[in-house]
Amino acid sequence: MKWSHACAFGAPLALLGAIAVLGQDIPRRGSERPHAGGLYPRLPGAVVKALDGIGTDAPFDVARFFAAVPGDRNAAPLYLDAFFEVGSDVAVCFPEGPERDRRSRAAEDRMRRYLELERALRHDPQGVPAEAIDAVIALYETGFRKLAEAQRRDRCVFETPLGLEEILCHAQASRQVARIAMLRTRRAVDRGEYDAAIRDVEVVLRLVRDLRPRGNMLTQLVAAAITRVVCFAMIEPIVAAPRLRVEHCDRLLKGLLDHEASSFDGSAEGLRAEYLFARIKLRELALKQPQGTPRAAPDDLARAVGDTNDYYRTLLGLDGVPHAQRLQKIATLKIPQGDDTCSRVIKTIRQSVELASFTQQLGQMNASLHALECMIIMRRWQLMHRGLPRALAVPVKDAGLKAIPTDPYDGQPMRVALLGSPPVVYSVGRDGRDDGGSEGLELRHPTRRPALSHAAGAGPALAHPPRCCGRPANSPRSAAGQQDRSEQQAPPYSRVPIRPGHNRNSHCHNRNSK
Repeated sequence: MKWSHACAFGAPLALLGAIAVLGQDIPRRGSERPHAGGLYPRLPGAVVKALDGIGTDAPFDVARFFAAVPGDRNAAPLYLDAFFEVGSDVAVCFPEGPERDRRSRAAEDRMRRYLELERALRHDPQGVPAEAIDAVIALYETGFRKLAEAQRRDRCVFETPLGLEEILCHAQASRQVARIAMLRTRRAVDRGEYDAAIRDVEVVLRLVRDLRPRGNMLTQLVAAAITRVVCFAMIEPIVAAPRLRVEHCDRLLKGLLDHEASSFDGSAEGLRAEYLFARIKLRELALKQPQGTPRAAPDDLARAVGDTNDYYRTLLGLDGVPHAQRLQKIATLKIPQGDDTCSRVIKTIRQSVELASFTQQLGQMNASLHALECMIIMRRWQLMHRGLPRALAVPVKDAGLKAIPTDPYDGQPMRVALLGSPPVVYSVGRDGRDDGGSEGLELRHPTRRPALSHAAGAGPALAHPPRCCGRPANSPRSAAGQQDRSEQQAPPYSRVPIRPGHNRNSHCHNRNSK
């Protein structure tokens, strides 16, 4: 097992599980293209249909990937309008003019107020009055009202650029939505307004689902990071609340199960977007000669296209395979070694993405969801029977589920370890080996104060994925080759929001690969 942290209901909940992506601000380019026109705001440089010559031999249905959504059903333009209340990054999606400038200034002022609060919480968490937090939350009420309007529509597809390094401002804004939603949820729990807190959970989960269609791999990582924030920074405080009722557990459990049932496969969708980017680059070699690049020979081009098709067909064929086996298969895939122009292009694209890290982070997301479902089930049992179960089978059946949620790493039911009090729900992790849930438990933090006055030890522990709060000293460093700063600076108070600007190098894309 490779998890590194366990915490009990009411134990401090450091909001660091997703900071590698969610806490990272993506700088804006100075060469943003204007939006493509139309009746509503849209992302600059969006590709809205399949390109000629790409699709007939692809390892998936390219026409279906680009299937249009009726304008009156697509939530994307309404989301962009809501995001403009949250941050100024989406300004490039709107026509230039005084109104855009006014909204940009207002959004920047709200962000300034939020960052002031964030710094105050980090400096003296207990010294920040609730009224100060509520005042910042109130600044974003219009944005959350617009989010609710967007989510009344039943479909969502953001028409996006195709590229591994495209700067997608809607993903940037989604991270800020999650930060504000954390504050909203924690204050609702403080007031005992659990239904309001659960509504915010449902809003953010819907946002995660709506980010995924056509999203490139970086967007899928943002969606995964936000999901883990929902699990550990929004749902856990609700589950730990002293006046929680069984109906709250049922609503949370239903929300998570519905979220999984209606979600796109983020791994497959990210791979499809990456495939199309690779084919576009090969197509450019066939149609035009980039400056300083020799023209691709027809035989080299045909070989590169065939190799690209086989490579992504293999990866997409791993759908449904447990993540431990996926990672083993990915380790065996080879990068083209040819010295022709096409081979060099494909080699550059594949080396710019740490596929194993991408797969691991999505596996952690799924393990987080399933472990949290088990924890909610155990909390539900505790509320009904005044005691914790020693196994999951009976509580799962009592909650109305047909089976115990599965461990995404080996396809087996999630485990419960009785290593003391409380029990631990855990996943075997990327190596697929079951060590009984013991690894990483030394990273509990008993000296920290309980979060939001919840009674410590009220329920089962949850073995989190790596980097939720720390890792053993002998564990590997991050994908970027250095210890995550976020882990060295774990805040003492779980209400502290994720700090923009941390861990700029820890996502799966090499932004310096150009």
